Amino acid sequence: MQSLQALSRRFGLPEDALKSYLQSLEKFDLVSSSGKNIWKWKSGDIHLSKDSPMITTHHMNWRYQAVQNISLKQPDSTHYSVVQSLSKKDYELLRLQMLELIKKFQSIATPSVSEELVCFTLDFFRVGS
Repeated sequence: MQSLQALSRRFGLPEDALKSYLQSLEKFDLVSSSGKNIWKWKSGDIHLSKDSPMITTHHMNWRYQAVQNISLKQPDSTHYSVVQSLSKKDYELLRLQMLELIKKFQSIATPSVSEELVCFTLDFFRVGS
């Protein structure tokens, strides 16, 4: 998954567009080119700060990708949505457990070998407040 041709097939994007995207990522030192249209990922952990002007767009983009993925009905994808009433105490308990899950995810994903590109989104919020 390092050549423009392979990336083009995987993501369904034209090679010229991919090359432009990869060149932009290279400027941020996130990928490197070893010539002959071979690209390698250099970093495994990137985060936008909560106050970044791009954070809303970032979250909306990946929620949109999740909605598209739901329609594919792939058996190895997980999607879960529920609106539930619960106590304030249990809300806080669940929120803290989700933060622990995020930490566990990061501790496994950050050092992991780059073989698959995945999306992990999690929303937990009070409705109407």
